[in-house]
Amino acid sequence: MSYPNPSNPDGVFLTAEGADEMDFARAAVNVITLDCIPPLLRQGSGGQKECVAGKRLSLVQNSWGKRLADVTEPSTGVLALIKMKERPLNDALIKKIIAAVNSLLGLNKCQFLRWADDNILVSFEDMAVYKSLGDLYTSGKLDNFNIMEMKGASFINAPQCFVEVLTSPGSGSEARSALNTVISTFSGAFTQTTVLESTDYPPTGQKFLSRLLEGEVPSLVVTLMFAVTGQSLATEARGVLVKSPWKRVSLPGPLQDEIGFDTEFFVHTEVPLPMIALKTGAPGPGVRITRLVQSKDNFDAVVELYETKLRVKPLGVGQSASGVLSKKFSLSQYSELVVSLLPGVKPVQTDAACLCFLGREMEELKDAEDNPVLVLSALR
Repeated sequence: MSYPNPSNPDGVFLTAEGADEMDFARAAVNVITLDCIPPLLRQGSGGQKECVAGKRLSLVQNSWGKRLADVTEPSTGVLALIKMKERPLNDALIKKIIAAVNSLLGLNKCQFLRWADDNILVSFEDMAVYKSLGDLYTSGKLDNFNIMEMKGASFINAPQCFVEVLTSPGSGSEARSALNTVISTFSGAFTQTTVLESTDYPPTGQKFLSRLLEGEVPSLVVTLMFAVTGQSLATEARGVLVKSPWKRVSLPGPLQDEIGFDTEFFVHTEVPLPMIALKTGAPGPGVRITRLVQSKDNFDAVVELYETKLRVKPLGVGQSASGVLSKKFSLSQYSELVVSLLPGVKPVQTDAACLCFLGREMEELKDAEDNPVLVLSALR
């Protein structure tokens, strides 16, 4: 599969006592590379079957679907959704499809895991087996079952809002590595940020990095809030961030006084990433995602858009003595989204870091300051 799937949507927070025992902690941030995304197979508008490059994986939540009896869901392989014309599906039809696929591909090449409405979730041994079934589909050997579409899928168990870092093909591992050098001291399965390789990667990365060197900062911030008991881990993370290619961001004095000297901000000078902040001495571990707004005139409109996607009311106060505006959305027990206006800070928009919300239908939007906003649908 292709997404770390802890039972807790907030991921796995490390403790000073247990960090050295968790081998998986060093791969905290997930990356989806292009070679992990199966081709999309579907019926075209004229009824002909077509195979096109897949751009992202369809999301499936843990609670979705009716599980097939006597099937142990694997942790490796290629996960895919098969969409049928007939709905709702039933046990008899599922058994016929399984028998036909096993006859054509051979036993144990794929496993049928779950189904609901008009979708079947299938795990393939590898990409070659998925493509073999795709060849059978496009050649008409599965026409009796009225398959409408086959596409790659991924389990997801994340907060209602998270950050997606977009990279060019072949660069996903570099972005993941840059993030992991810091986040792996904090989390063993970090659900608040993921990396996606894309052929639609915006060709603005170098321009974005040059603006950072001129004193501007990314408009998205991911703050790692270390508990009082995790100060040794915070020290380890800070030891990474104070060295090149990371660079500390200095805030105006009155602003730093208000935010507190227990919070520091850093940018990566070589890879287009969100700004990373460390907060120490928190009551417990947690993650804060912050959207920095450029103009006070746009603040309410940005908050209103995020409110419609989260379907919850934000908490916040009026303008502070130093001019700070802030509204906070609680995402879970340990995660929050904050919209802030920080006087004297110049946030720069980039399409390479996108704020994502989980919803019913996929939408690609822009907020009032032209920041990308993506609503991702997930079977649930």
